[in-house]
Amino acid sequence: MIYDPKHALELLRIGSGHAGAIFRDGQEEAIRYIVEGRGFNRLSVTGPRRAEKRSAFRRM
Repeated sequence: MIYDPKHALELLRIGSGHAGAIFRDGQEEAIRYIVEGRGFNRLSVTGPRRAEKRSAFRRM
């Protein structure tokens, strides 16, 4: 799959409910890594809250 940074940012903003949301350090790189299919079984993405994790995995 081809990573689209504009679409990733749009999904972040929809999922977080904040129109001005931006990725924290390392988050966008981790998502790009997953979307491009590199290291599928070797990467774990976590968030400080369970709802954030559910949102991230639901949209992939």
